[in-house]
Amino acid sequence: MGAGQSGAARPALGDGPWEPIAPDGEAFRLDGIELYEVELPLLEPFVGPAMKELSKRAILVRVEAGTTSGWGECPVPSAPHYSEEWIEGAWMAIQDFLVPALVPEKKLESPGEMAARLAVVRGHPIAKSGLEAAVIDAWCKRASIGLADWLGSPSPSVDCGVVLGATEPSQALRQATKFLGQGYQRLKVKIWPGSGLQTLEAIRGEFPDAALAGDANGSFAAASPQELSTLDDMGLSLVEQPLPAEQWLGHAGLARRMTTPICLDESIRSAFDVDLAAHLRAATSLNLKPARMGGIIQARLALDLARLHGIDAWVGGMIETGIGRAVSIALAAQEGITAPNDISASDRHFGLDITEPFEVDSSGKMALPAGSGIGTAPLDSILAAHTRRHKVVWSWV
Repeated sequence: MGAGQSGAARPALGDGPWEPIAPDGEAFRLDGIELYEVELPLLEPFVGPAMKELSKRAILVRVEAGTTSGWGECPVPSAPHYSEEWIEGAWMAIQDFLVPALVPEKKLESPGEMAARLAVVRGHPIAKSGLEAAVIDAWCKRASIGLADWLGSPSPSVDCGVVLGATEPSQALRQATKFLGQGYQRLKVKIWPGSGLQTLEAIRGEFPDAALAGDANGSFAAASPQELSTLDDMGLSLVEQPLPAEQWLGHAGLARRMTTPICLDESIRSAFDVDLAAHLRAATSLNLKPARMGGIIQARLALDLARLHGIDAWVGGMIETGIGRAVSIALAAQEGITAPNDISASDRHFGLDITEPFEVDSSGKMALPAGSGIGTAPLDSILAAHTRRHKVVWSWV
């Protein structure tokens, strides 16, 4: 356990299925819920299929429970390109539907009850994930246990990779040289038909032994067989989400034809989808993002299933601030994670993070934050400077 933590750690993965029981065994009542929309400038534009982000907008959720507060993040993009969710829709979903569903007079007996209450609202997993994270952060703080310890028996650090947005090959080479020199264990490049393949070829030519991956975000639905066969000739560690999320049979066919491992991201929306991926043999690798899957509990259960089926698993990112990054680190530290994670240092995207900065050491590892709960919280001055709007959406008093 990290400094300042106490209480019994959860069973390791091999000791039986993990269950989201109350960290301190006691019921939990929420006294207040607040929303903050924040916007942080990015050090450079981040470009991918159908998206170009110049800044990071996110919704931070703060809950109060007695004298304890907890924080969570909804890292929704500004427009519904990555998924159906976006910043305005998520704000409305939390304020008008999710909070009223979560806070009737009855107390929560365990964190797992949140999913049942929030299930009356269909979809909106990223919005749900921020609310869930804030409640669990407060619950773990009250029990003086770190989130990673509550989830299992974590490693003290996680293996880190970094994602490159679509850029010209010469610029990508400069970035690759920089990040590999900083110790990152894997490079992943955003690709789509007609874009990114030359970047991959340039990086592979300069760094023949580097772990290199391509992420298509489902954009290769209409790709030519030649483009896909080109990917298969690059010695990539994986190709992530080549086809749209719903094309399960298409991914299964690609997995049979390609020698490069197929990884699924947007297709994995719940732990049940891990079973489907295994049944169809549609992937040999899974990107488990807590936010995309509706929260840390669902992602933790998916990790159990991935290990059961013998599928590689790792944790991806959504350009989170330090609040969301802390949740991802807690999952990435668990047994069953078998590849470098897309968890980069704060200075990959931000001049100033909303929290104390997260750093990657020269071996490409990031230490778990010490302390209870998620182990971090917004810095008051940074939060105040970058808050676009703030609202108290629930108060027991």
